[in-house]
Amino acid sequence: MGLIKANDYNGEEWQISIITKAMAHPARKRIVELVLEQHCVRNADLPALLNLHQATVTQHLGVLYQANVIRPIYHTLQ
Repeated sequence: MGLIKANDYNGEEWQISIITKAMAHPARKRIVELVLEQHCVRNADLPALLNLHQATVTQHLGVLYQANVIRPIYHTLQ
């Protein structure tokens, strides 16, 4: 396999590559589906919904966030 030259790809192509890589895992795909279905999903609810450990969910959320697929919304309790 040859070397990849960063200059051969534009920003949009890199962004699409990052997004598709982030979406390649079934758990991350399911997280996005849940967000689209419910418009807002609490981080605390995801482990039970996905049948995954909280640390694993946090890792998946980080990958999706870095790829700009999701963004957190913080709420304070009143």
